[in-house]
Amino acid sequence: MIRRITIHNFMAHKDTVIEPAEGITVLVGPNNCGKSAVVEALQALGTNSGKDFMVRHGENDCQIIVETGEGNRIEWRRKSGTVSYLLNDHPVHRMRGAVPDGLDNLLKLPEVAGPDGKDYFAVHFGTQKEPIFLLDRSGRHTAAFFASSSDASRLVAMQAAHKKKVAARRTEEQRLEKQELQISRRLESLQPVSHLVDSLKTLEATHNDLRTEAAAIEGLEAAIHSLQRQARAVNRASEKVSVLIDLPTPPSLLDTRDLEKICGNLARQETEVKSQAAKTNCLSPLMSPPVFDRTEHLEEVCLRLRSQNSEVAYARSRVQAVLNIPAPATLRDPKALADAVNSLYHATAVVAAAKAKTSALFNIPVLEELDDLGPLARIVTGLCEVRGIVKKEAAHLKQAGASLNDTTLAIKKWAASHPICPTCGALIDQGRFLTKWGHGHGQGGVVPGIRPRAPVAPRISGRLFPPAPR
Repeated sequence: MIRRITIHNFMAHKDTVIEPAEGITVLVGPNNCGKSAVVEALQALGTNSGKDFMVRHGENDCQIIVETGEGNRIEWRRKSGTVSYLLNDHPVHRMRGAVPDGLDNLLKLPEVAGPDGKDYFAVHFGTQKEPIFLLDRSGRHTAAFFASSSDASRLVAMQAAHKKKVAARRTEEQRLEKQELQISRRLESLQPVSHLVDSLKTLEATHNDLRTEAAAIEGLEAAIHSLQRQARAVNRASEKVSVLIDLPTPPSLLDTRDLEKICGNLARQETEVKSQAAKTNCLSPLMSPPVFDRTEHLEEVCLRLRSQNSEVAYARSRVQAVLNIPAPATLRDPKALADAVNSLYHATAVVAAAKAKTSALFNIPVLEELDDLGPLARIVTGLCEVRGIVKKEAAHLKQAGASLNDTTLAIKKWAASHPICPTCGALIDQGRFLTKWGHGHGQGGVVPGIRPRAPVAPRISGRLFPPAPR
Protein backbone atom coordinates (compact mmCIF):
# COMPACT_ATOMS: atom_id res chain seq x y z
CA MET A 1 0.00 0.00 0.00
CA ILE A 2 1.23 3.49 -0.91
CA ARG A 3 1.86 5.57 2.23
CA ARG A 4 3.44 8.73 0.78
CA ILE A 5 3.71 10.38 -2.66
CA THR A 6 6.21 13.22 -3.29
CA ILE A 7 6.01 15.12 -6.61
CA HIS A 8 8.67 17.70 -7.55
CA ASN A 9 8.54 19.91 -10.71
CA PHE A 10 6.09 17.52 -12.43
CA MET A 11 3.57 19.31 -14.70
CA ALA A 12 1.57 21.69 -12.47
CA HIS A 13 3.13 20.46 -9.21
CA LYS A 14 6.11 22.40 -7.78
CA ASP A 15 6.52 20.51 -4.48
CA THR A 16 3.56 18.33 -3.52
CA VAL A 17 3.34 15.68 -0.81
CA ILE A 18 0.28 13.38 -0.56
CA GLU A 19 -0.23 10.86 2.24
CA PRO A 20 -3.19 8.57 1.26
CA ALA A 21 -5.58 7.53 4.00
CA GLU A 22 -6.60 3.98 4.88
CA GLY A 23 -9.02 2.63 2.26
CA ILE A 24 -10.03 5.00 -0.56
CA THR A 25 -8.47 8.44 -1.13
CA VAL A 26 -10.36 10.93 -3.33
CA LEU A 27 -8.66 14.04 -4.76
CA VAL A 28 -11.14 16.95 -5.12
CA GLY A 29 -10.42 20.37 -6.64
CA PRO A 30 -11.17 22.82 -9.45
CA ASN A 31 -10.13 22.27 -13.02
CA ASN A 32 -6.44 22.46 -13.95
CA CYS A 33 -5.28 22.16 -10.33
CA GLY A 34 -3.24 18.99 -10.94
CA LYS A 35 -5.56 16.08 -10.00
CA SER A 36 -4.92 14.16 -13.21
CA ALA A 37 -1.21 15.00 -12.95
CA VAL A 38 -1.02 12.81 -9.81
CA VAL A 39 -2.32 9.83 -11.84
CA GLU A 40 0.12 10.70 -14.65
CA ALA A 41 2.96 10.78 -12.12
CA LEU A 42 2.14 7.31 -10.76
CA GLN A 43 1.76 5.98 -14.32
CA ALA A 44 5.14 7.48 -15.33
CA LEU A 45 6.73 5.90 -12.24
CA GLY A 46 5.22 2.46 -12.93
CA THR A 47 5.66 2.29 -16.72
CA ASN A 48 8.52 4.78 -17.42
CA SER A 49 6.26 6.63 -19.88
CA GLY A 50 7.49 10.14 -19.11
CA LYS A 51 7.87 12.79 -21.80
CA ASP A 52 9.53 16.18 -21.85
CA PHE A 53 6.18 17.98 -21.42
CA MET A 54 5.93 16.49 -17.91
CA VAL A 55 8.83 18.67 -16.65
CA ARG A 56 7.49 21.88 -15.12
CA HIS A 57 8.01 24.97 -17.25
CA GLY A 58 11.28 26.72 -16.47
CA GLU A 59 12.81 23.72 -14.63
CA ASN A 60 15.53 21.25 -15.69
CA ASP A 61 14.27 18.06 -14.10
CA CYS A 62 11.30 16.44 -12.38
CA GLN A 63 11.15 13.86 -9.60
CA ILE A 64 8.55 11.40 -8.24
CA ILE A 65 9.05 9.51 -4.94
CA VAL A 66 6.68 6.81 -3.60
CA GLU A 67 7.01 5.21 -0.17
CA THR A 68 5.06 2.01 0.55
CA GLY A 69 3.77 0.43 3.72
CA GLU A 70 6.31 -2.38 3.39
CA GLY A 71 9.15 0.14 3.84
CA ASN A 72 10.12 0.38 0.17
CA ARG A 73 11.16 3.66 -1.44
CA ILE A 74 10.93 4.10 -5.24
CA GLU A 75 12.27 7.25 -6.89
CA TRP A 76 11.86 8.23 -10.60
CA ARG A 77 13.75 11.17 -12.03
CA ARG A 78 13.87 12.72 -15.52
CA LYS A 79 16.61 15.22 -16.40
CA SER A 80 17.53 16.43 -19.91
CA GLY A 81 15.56 13.59 -21.49
CA THR A 82 17.35 10.90 -19.42
CA VAL A 83 15.41 8.75 -16.92
CA SER A 84 16.93 7.12 -13.82
CA TYR A 85 15.48 5.09 -10.94
CA LEU A 86 16.49 4.75 -7.30
CA LEU A 87 15.07 1.54 -5.77
CA ASN A 88 15.70 1.48 -2.01
CA ASP A 89 18.85 3.62 -2.47
CA HIS A 90 20.05 1.40 -5.35
CA PRO A 91 20.57 3.50 -8.53
CA VAL A 92 19.44 2.20 -11.95
CA HIS A 93 20.43 4.10 -15.14
CA ARG A 94 20.14 3.75 -18.93
CA MET A 95 16.60 2.37 -18.98
CA ARG A 96 15.79 3.26 -22.66
CA GLY A 97 12.03 3.19 -22.09
CA ALA A 98 12.00 -0.01 -19.98
CA VAL A 99 11.40 -0.41 -16.26
CA PRO A 100 13.98 -1.88 -13.85
CA ASP A 101 13.73 -5.46 -12.65
CA GLY A 102 11.84 -5.80 -9.38
CA LEU A 103 9.87 -2.54 -9.78
CA ASP A 104 6.53 -4.36 -10.03
CA ASN A 105 7.26 -6.34 -6.84
CA LEU A 106 8.01 -3.12 -4.93
CA LEU A 107 5.30 -0.83 -6.36
CA LYS A 108 2.61 -3.51 -7.00
CA LEU A 109 1.06 -1.55 -9.92
CA PRO A 110 1.92 -3.78 -12.92
CA GLU A 111 -0.09 -4.24 -16.09
CA VAL A 112 -2.12 -7.48 -16.05
CA ALA A 113 -1.25 -9.94 -18.85
CA GLY A 114 -3.93 -11.84 -20.73
CA PRO A 115 -4.08 -15.65 -20.98
CA ASP A 116 -2.16 -15.66 -24.27
CA GLY A 117 0.58 -13.41 -22.91
CA LYS A 118 0.17 -10.94 -25.77
CA ASP A 119 -2.41 -8.50 -24.45
CA TYR A 120 -1.75 -6.32 -21.37
CA PHE A 121 -4.41 -4.43 -19.41
CA ALA A 122 -3.73 -1.31 -17.29
CA VAL A 123 -6.18 -2.17 -14.50
CA HIS A 124 -4.59 0.29 -12.04
CA PHE A 125 -4.75 3.50 -14.12
CA GLY A 126 -7.60 5.21 -15.97
CA THR A 127 -6.77 8.61 -17.40
CA GLN A 128 -9.21 11.41 -17.99
CA LYS A 129 -8.89 11.29 -21.78
CA GLU A 130 -9.66 7.56 -22.08
CA PRO A 131 -13.21 6.08 -22.04
CA ILE A 132 -14.46 3.69 -19.39
CA PHE A 133 -12.31 0.62 -18.96
CA LEU A 134 -12.66 -1.98 -21.80
CA LEU A 135 -15.41 -0.07 -23.64
CA ASP A 136 -12.99 1.06 -26.34
CA ARG A 137 -11.59 -2.44 -26.82
CA SER A 138 -12.81 -5.22 -29.09
CA GLY A 139 -14.83 -8.15 -27.89
CA ARG A 140 -11.77 -10.35 -28.03
CA HIS A 141 -9.84 -8.14 -25.60
CA THR A 142 -12.83 -7.96 -23.24
CA ALA A 143 -13.24 -11.72 -23.26
CA ALA A 144 -9.52 -12.24 -22.76
CA PHE A 145 -9.55 -9.95 -19.73
CA PHE A 146 -12.47 -11.67 -18.01
CA ALA A 147 -11.01 -15.06 -18.87
CA SER A 148 -7.85 -14.32 -16.91
CA SER A 149 -7.87 -16.94 -14.17
CA SER A 150 -5.43 -15.10 -11.93
CA ASP A 151 -7.62 -11.99 -11.73
CA ALA A 152 -10.78 -14.06 -11.25
CA SER A 153 -9.20 -15.95 -8.37
CA ARG A 154 -8.15 -12.67 -6.81
CA LEU A 155 -11.73 -11.33 -7.04
CA VAL A 156 -13.05 -14.51 -5.40
CA ALA A 157 -10.39 -14.25 -2.71
CA MET A 158 -11.31 -10.60 -2.12
CA GLN A 159 -14.99 -11.54 -1.82
CA ALA A 160 -14.18 -14.32 0.67
CA ALA A 161 -11.98 -11.98 2.69
CA HIS A 162 -14.78 -9.41 2.72
CA LYS A 163 -17.24 -12.02 4.01
CA LYS A 164 -14.80 -13.01 6.76
CA LYS A 165 -14.35 -9.39 7.79
CA VAL A 166 -18.14 -8.86 7.90
CA ALA A 167 -18.62 -11.98 10.03
CA ALA A 168 -15.81 -10.91 12.37
CA ARG A 169 -17.32 -7.41 12.73
CA ARG A 170 -20.72 -8.89 13.57
CA THR A 171 -19.18 -11.15 16.18
CA GLU A 172 -17.34 -8.18 17.64
CA GLU A 173 -20.59 -6.18 17.67
CA GLN A 174 -22.38 -8.92 19.64
CA ARG A 175 -19.50 -9.12 22.11
CA LEU A 176 -19.57 -5.36 22.65
CA GLU A 177 -23.35 -5.42 23.19
CA LYS A 178 -22.98 -8.09 25.88
CA GLN A 179 -20.17 -6.11 27.51
CA GLU A 180 -22.32 -2.96 27.46
CA LEU A 181 -25.16 -4.82 29.15
CA GLN A 182 -22.84 -6.09 31.89
CA ILE A 183 -21.46 -2.60 32.52
CA SER A 184 -24.97 -1.16 32.72
CA ARG A 185 -25.94 -3.73 35.33
CA ARG A 186 -22.84 -2.95 37.40
CA LEU A 187 -23.63 0.77 37.25
CA GLU A 188 -27.18 0.11 38.47
CA SER A 189 -25.81 -1.92 41.39
CA LEU A 190 -23.42 0.92 42.31
CA GLN A 191 -26.02 3.72 42.30
CA PRO A 192 -26.57 3.61 46.15
CA VAL A 193 -22.87 4.42 46.62
CA SER A 194 -23.54 8.05 45.54
CA HIS A 195 -25.40 8.66 48.83
CA LEU A 196 -22.25 7.77 50.80
CA VAL A 197 -20.16 10.51 49.19
CA ASP A 198 -21.47 13.25 51.50
CA SER A 199 -20.88 11.14 54.60
CA LEU A 200 -17.37 10.34 53.39
CA LYS A 201 -16.61 14.04 52.87
CA THR A 202 -17.89 14.82 56.41
CA LEU A 203 -15.70 12.08 57.90
CA GLU A 204 -12.66 13.34 56.02
CA ALA A 205 -13.21 16.89 57.34
CA THR A 206 -13.56 15.50 60.92
CA HIS A 207 -10.38 13.46 60.46
CA ASN A 208 -8.45 16.54 59.32
CA ASP A 209 -9.71 18.51 62.36
CA LEU A 210 -8.63 15.72 64.71
CA ARG A 211 -5.18 15.62 63.12
CA THR A 212 -4.85 19.40 63.59
CA GLU A 213 -5.88 19.15 67.27
CA ALA A 214 -3.47 16.24 67.86
CA ALA A 215 -0.60 18.31 66.44
CA ALA A 216 -1.59 21.22 68.77
CA ILE A 217 -1.67 18.85 71.76
CA GLU A 218 1.80 17.55 70.94
CA GLY A 219 3.10 21.13 70.83
CA LEU A 220 1.53 21.93 74.22
CA GLU A 221 3.02 18.78 75.77
CA ALA A 222 6.46 19.76 74.51
CA ALA A 223 6.04 23.26 75.99
CA ILE A 224 5.00 21.75 79.36
CA HIS A 225 8.05 19.48 79.44
CA SER A 226 10.30 22.45 78.67
CA LEU A 227 8.77 24.49 81.53
CA GLN A 228 9.26 21.60 83.94
CA ARG A 229 12.97 21.30 82.99
CA GLN A 230 13.44 25.03 83.49
CA ALA A 231 11.72 24.87 86.91
CA ARG A 232 14.04 22.08 88.04
CA ALA A 233 17.05 24.09 86.89
CA VAL A 234 15.81 27.12 88.89
CA ASN A 235 15.43 24.98 92.02
CA ARG A 236 18.99 23.66 91.71
CA ALA A 237 20.37 27.18 91.23
CA SER A 238 18.46 28.38 94.32
CA GLU A 239 19.93 25.57 96.41
CA LYS A 240 23.46 26.50 95.27
CA VAL A 241 22.88 30.14 96.13
CA SER A 242 21.62 29.25 99.63
CA VAL A 243 24.72 27.16 100.27
CA LEU A 244 27.19 29.77 98.95
CA ILE A 245 25.71 32.66 100.93
CA ASP A 246 27.08 31.29 104.22
CA LEU A 247 30.72 31.07 102.95
CA PRO A 248 33.21 33.78 104.08
CA THR A 249 34.87 36.18 101.63
CA PRO A 250 38.09 34.66 100.09
CA PRO A 251 41.40 36.34 101.04
CA SER A 252 43.05 38.76 98.61
CA LEU A 253 46.01 37.24 96.68
CA LEU A 254 49.37 38.88 96.11
CA ASP A 255 50.99 39.32 92.63
CA THR A 256 50.96 35.87 90.95
CA ARG A 257 52.85 36.73 87.74
CA ASP A 258 56.16 35.31 89.03
CA LEU A 259 54.37 32.12 90.03
CA GLU A 260 52.81 31.87 86.57
CA LYS A 261 56.28 32.26 84.95
CA ILE A 262 57.70 29.51 87.18
CA CYS A 263 54.80 27.20 86.31
CA GLY A 264 55.30 27.92 82.59
CA ASN A 265 59.03 27.17 82.82
CA LEU A 266 58.31 23.92 84.65
CA ALA A 267 55.82 22.89 81.99
CA ARG A 268 58.27 23.62 79.13
CA GLN A 269 61.08 21.75 80.93
CA GLU A 270 58.76 18.81 81.47
CA THR A 271 57.89 18.77 77.75
CA GLU A 272 61.59 18.95 76.78
CA VAL A 273 62.42 16.09 79.18
CA LYS A 274 59.69 13.95 77.58
CA SER A 275 61.03 14.78 74.09
CA GLN A 276 64.62 13.87 75.05
CA ALA A 277 63.42 10.64 76.64
CA ALA A 278 61.53 9.75 73.46
CA LYS A 279 64.64 10.44 71.33
CA THR A 280 66.76 8.32 73.71
CA ASN A 281 64.29 5.44 73.45
CA CYS A 282 64.39 5.66 69.62
CA LEU A 283 68.21 5.86 69.39
CA SER A 284 69.05 3.24 72.01
CA PRO A 285 68.42 0.21 69.69
CA LEU A 286 70.73 1.66 67.00
CA MET A 287 74.29 0.41 66.59
CA SER A 288 77.28 2.69 66.76
CA PRO A 289 78.41 3.93 63.32
CA PRO A 290 81.35 2.11 61.72
CA VAL A 291 84.78 3.66 61.65
CA PHE A 292 86.15 4.39 58.16
CA ASP A 293 89.88 3.82 57.84
CA ARG A 294 90.34 4.74 54.15
CA THR A 295 88.09 7.06 52.19
CA GLU A 296 90.00 7.04 48.87
CA HIS A 297 87.38 4.82 47.21
CA LEU A 298 84.56 7.08 48.47
CA GLU A 299 86.38 10.13 47.15
CA GLU A 300 86.85 8.40 43.80
CA VAL A 301 83.09 7.64 43.64
CA CYS A 302 82.30 11.26 44.49
CA LEU A 303 84.62 12.49 41.75
CA ARG A 304 83.01 10.13 39.29
CA LEU A 305 79.57 11.36 40.29
CA ARG A 306 80.65 14.97 39.85
CA SER A 307 82.08 14.18 36.42
CA GLN A 308 78.87 12.42 35.40
CA ASN A 309 76.81 15.33 36.71
CA SER A 310 78.84 17.75 34.60
CA GLU A 311 78.39 15.53 31.54
CA VAL A 312 74.63 15.35 32.19
CA ALA A 313 74.45 19.15 32.54
CA TYR A 314 76.41 19.57 29.29
CA ALA A 315 74.08 17.12 27.49
CA ARG A 316 71.02 18.91 28.87
CA SER A 317 72.37 22.26 27.67
CA ARG A 318 72.89 20.81 24.19
CA VAL A 319 69.37 19.32 24.19
CA GLN A 320 67.93 22.65 25.33
CA ALA A 321 69.85 24.48 22.60
CA VAL A 322 68.47 22.06 20.02
CA LEU A 323 64.93 22.42 21.39
CA ASN A 324 65.13 26.22 21.11
CA ILE A 325 65.91 26.03 17.40
CA PRO A 326 62.77 27.14 15.53
CA ALA A 327 61.18 24.66 13.18
CA PRO A 328 61.93 25.29 9.49
CA ALA A 329 59.16 26.57 7.27
CA THR A 330 57.02 23.87 5.71
CA LEU A 331 57.32 23.69 1.94
CA ARG A 332 54.34 22.65 -0.09
CA ASP A 333 56.45 20.94 -2.77
CA PRO A 334 60.14 20.71 -1.77
CA LYS A 335 60.90 18.43 -4.70
CA ALA A 336 59.89 21.10 -7.19
CA LEU A 337 62.04 23.67 -5.34
CA ALA A 338 65.01 21.30 -5.31
CA ASP A 339 64.58 20.64 -9.03
CA ALA A 340 64.44 24.40 -9.69
CA VAL A 341 67.62 25.01 -7.63
CA ASN A 342 69.45 22.20 -9.46
CA SER A 343 68.29 23.63 -12.79
CA LEU A 344 69.62 27.05 -11.76
CA TYR A 345 72.98 25.58 -10.72
CA HIS A 346 73.19 23.66 -13.99
CA ALA A 347 72.25 26.72 -16.03
CA THR A 348 74.85 28.80 -14.13
CA ALA A 349 77.52 26.22 -14.85
CA VAL A 350 76.53 26.08 -18.53
CA VAL A 351 76.64 29.90 -18.78
CA ALA A 352 80.07 30.04 -17.06
CA ALA A 353 81.44 27.37 -19.39
CA ALA A 354 80.04 29.20 -22.41
CA LYS A 355 81.58 32.48 -21.22
CA ALA A 356 84.95 30.77 -20.70
CA LYS A 357 84.82 29.24 -24.17
CA THR A 358 83.78 32.56 -25.69
CA SER A 359 86.61 34.46 -23.98
CA ALA A 360 89.05 31.78 -25.04
CA LEU A 361 87.85 32.06 -28.63
CA PHE A 362 88.28 35.84 -28.56
CA ASN A 363 91.91 35.50 -27.38
CA ILE A 364 92.96 33.02 -30.06
CA PRO A 365 95.53 34.71 -32.32
CA VAL A 366 95.32 34.42 -36.03
CA LEU A 367 97.48 31.48 -37.09
CA GLU A 368 99.84 31.77 -39.94
CA GLU A 369 99.81 29.24 -42.64
CA LEU A 370 102.37 26.49 -42.02
CA ASP A 371 104.40 25.03 -44.77
CA ASP A 372 105.36 21.96 -42.75
CA LEU A 373 102.57 20.26 -40.67
CA GLY A 374 104.87 17.68 -39.07
CA PRO A 375 105.56 19.67 -35.86
CA LEU A 376 101.83 20.33 -35.41
CA ALA A 377 101.06 16.65 -35.84
CA ARG A 378 103.66 15.80 -33.19
CA ILE A 379 102.11 18.34 -30.81
CA VAL A 380 98.62 16.85 -31.33
CA THR A 381 99.99 13.37 -30.74
CA GLY A 382 101.63 14.54 -27.52
CA LEU A 383 98.35 16.12 -26.36
CA CYS A 384 96.51 12.84 -26.95
CA GLU A 385 99.11 11.00 -24.88
CA VAL A 386 98.81 13.56 -22.10
CA ARG A 387 95.03 13.16 -22.21
CA GLY A 388 95.39 9.40 -21.71
CA ILE A 389 97.74 10.00 -18.76
CA VAL A 390 95.21 12.42 -17.22
CA LYS A 391 92.44 9.81 -17.52
CA LYS A 392 94.60 7.22 -15.76
CA GLU A 393 95.45 9.65 -12.96
CA ALA A 394 91.75 10.52 -12.61
CA ALA A 395 90.98 6.81 -12.21
CA HIS A 396 93.72 6.53 -9.57
CA LEU A 397 92.31 9.60 -7.82
CA LYS A 398 88.81 8.09 -7.81
CA GLN A 399 90.21 4.86 -6.35
CA ALA A 400 92.06 6.86 -3.68
CA GLY A 401 88.80 8.70 -2.84
CA ALA A 402 86.99 5.37 -2.40
CA SER A 403 89.81 4.15 -0.15
CA LEU A 404 89.57 7.38 1.84
CA ASN A 405 85.81 6.83 2.32
CA ASP A 406 86.38 3.26 3.51
CA THR A 407 89.05 4.50 5.94
CA THR A 408 86.68 7.18 7.24
CA LEU A 409 83.93 4.59 7.83
CA ALA A 410 86.41 2.34 9.64
CA ILE A 411 87.50 5.25 11.89
CA LYS A 412 83.84 6.09 12.63
CA LYS A 413 83.09 2.46 13.53
CA TRP A 414 86.17 2.35 15.78
CA ALA A 415 85.15 5.60 17.52
CA ALA A 416 81.59 4.29 17.98
CA SER A 417 82.81 1.02 19.54
CA HIS A 418 85.49 2.83 21.68
CA PRO A 419 83.81 5.85 23.34
CA ILE A 420 86.85 6.23 25.68
CA CYS A 421 90.30 7.14 24.38
CA PRO A 422 92.73 4.29 25.21
CA THR A 423 95.62 6.79 25.35
CA CYS A 424 94.37 9.54 27.68
CA GLY A 425 91.21 7.90 29.12
CA ALA A 426 88.99 10.83 28.07
CA LEU A 427 85.64 10.65 26.27
CA ILE A 428 85.84 10.76 22.47
CA ASP A 429 83.59 13.32 20.80
CA GLN A 430 82.54 11.59 17.57
CA GLY A 431 81.31 14.90 16.13
CA ARG A 432 84.80 16.47 16.03
CA PHE A 433 86.92 13.30 15.88
CA LEU A 434 87.26 13.46 12.06
CA THR A 435 87.48 17.28 11.80
CA LYS A 436 90.66 19.27 11.53
CA TRP A 437 90.76 19.74 15.29
CA GLY A 438 90.73 15.98 15.96
CA HIS A 439 90.72 14.61 19.51
CA GLY A 440 92.54 16.67 22.10
CA HIS A 441 93.91 14.25 24.68
CA GLY A 442 92.75 15.08 28.17
CA GLN A 443 90.29 17.74 27.02
CA GLY A 444 87.14 15.57 27.04
CA GLY A 445 87.25 14.77 30.76
CA VAL A 446 88.89 11.70 32.34
CA VAL A 447 86.51 8.86 33.17
CA PRO A 448 86.80 8.04 36.89
CA GLY A 449 88.16 4.61 37.66
CA ILE A 450 90.23 4.34 34.41
CA ARG A 451 93.95 5.08 34.54
CA PRO A 452 95.35 6.64 31.34
CA ARG A 453 97.89 4.54 29.53
CA ALA A 454 101.18 5.67 28.11
CA PRO A 455 100.94 7.50 24.79
CA VAL A 456 101.03 5.04 21.91
CA ALA A 457 100.86 6.03 18.25
CA PRO A 458 97.80 4.21 16.80
CA ARG A 459 98.14 2.76 13.33
CA ILE A 460 95.03 3.02 11.13
CA SER A 461 94.86 1.74 7.51
CA GLY A 462 98.62 1.65 7.19
CA ARG A 463 99.19 5.34 8.07
CA LEU A 464 100.92 6.42 11.26
CA PHE A 465 99.34 9.27 13.27
CA PRO A 466 101.54 10.57 16.13
CA PRO A 467 99.69 11.18 19.42
CA ALA A 468 98.82 14.71 20.37
CA PRO A 469 100.78 16.22 23.33
CA ARG A 470 99.06 15.88 26.71
